[in-house]
Amino acid sequence: MTTTLASNRIHRFDNLKGLAIILVVIGHLIYLKNTKEINLIRNFIYIIHLPVFFFVSGYFSKIEEGQPIKSFKRLMIPFILFCIIYWLFQKYVLLGNPKTLFIYPGYGLWFLISLFFMKMLLPIMDKLRYPVLTSFIIAICIGFINCNFLGISRTFVYLPIFLIGFYYNGYVEEFSQRFKSIYSILSNKKVILILAALAFFAVLFTANNYTINLICLKYSYHGFDLYEIVSRVIVITLGIISTLILNQLMTNKEIFLTKYGQNSMSVYIFHLFLIKIILDILRPYYPLHQTITIISVFGISFIIVHILSRDIVTAFLNKIVDKIFNLFFKS
Repeated sequence: MTTTLASNRIHRFDNLKGLAIILVVIGHLIYLKNTKEINLIRNFIYIIHLPVFFFVSGYFSKIEEGQPIKSFKRLMIPFILFCIIYWLFQKYVLLGNPKTLFIYPGYGLWFLISLFFMKMLLPIMDKLRYPVLTSFIIAICIGFINCNFLGISRTFVYLPIFLIGFYYNGYVEEFSQRFKSIYSILSNKKVILILAALAFFAVLFTANNYTINLICLKYSYHGFDLYEIVSRVIVITLGIISTLILNQLMTNKEIFLTKYGQNSMSVYIFHLFLIKIILDILRPYYPLHQTITIISVFGISFIIVHILSRDIVTAFLNKIVDKIFNLFFKS
């Protein structure tokens, strides 16, 4: 990719991550209340927010010398550090009963180790003849194995969209050359909007009819359950389609989402503590009216993202990670 192309596209991916991190915070905070309408919003969000993150992560991933240690620094050190902090936080602040340290990552921290595993698998998957198709088959078959630890199940479930992000430019170029007429039609703004509308209603229908256990793609099947298998295929496919459409619709301009996306890692890590406090302490006193709940959830989520996406927060996180890294690794 040329420098010009990268500079033209960078805001698009920052904006995608910015949108995704807002949806993540809303999706976690919306557990304040349990009604059919609120659960519909939550399910809708859960179908699309993580695929966007993994797509963008795949897009910027590389296969080159030095990448494993960089990934370890950016992902595993925060994972180890904040697993410990979250375990202590849950046990001594929230007075809860945390699960086994590291094996069952604290609330939301599975994302870090899953992304690390994907980056480590990338050189292997790249050697396959059909990496995306193979990963999709694995994503469906992993449901037969009970591996809900270390983020392993969702590592393989979201691996296809990560690989699509990694190969995105090459796939688009090849498709545009082999199917020029179809590519021309799909590139039309009106066609994209029509596809976006169809995808929206498909995701809405799925969110309304599937339980959160099916949508979060975390749990294994109950035996050879055809309904659960087909459900997983649908949820993964909708996540991929929605992400690709959002990528086409997202602007390259620098907007309010850009800063949120650039500093999404600090938002993701630190919001877990804020959300847990709100959920465990404030839930009993939360307004009963559903509309007030929805409005306040969206408002509080934007405030949390805005505060935690400040450069000073990201600088603080990077400083901690750098100090820990320098203690154990050569410069």
